[in-house]
Amino acid sequence: MPASSASPKRTGGSIDGERMVAIPDVLIQDGGATFRHSMLEGMVYSSDHQVVFAPATRTLWMEVVDHDWQRVELGQLFSV
Repeated sequence: MPASSASPKRTGGSIDGERMVAIPDVLIQDGGATFRHSMLEGMVYSSDHQVVFAPATRTLWMEVVDHDWQRVELGQLFSV
């Protein structure tokens, strides 16, 4: 999902975990904050891992370089 699809204008000002996961997936060369296999001073660098947490649903998403996002439902572990 491109960054523009998660913009407030397209989402009516709301954002959920699925949209939050799309934001870090935007590469730095496309205006995002994530870099993958980028060269810096002769060395290859990548964003090692990324984490998104949605408190309202107690859902955690984690991503490691070159792997898909993994969704973990924490609600049953932290019931109120």
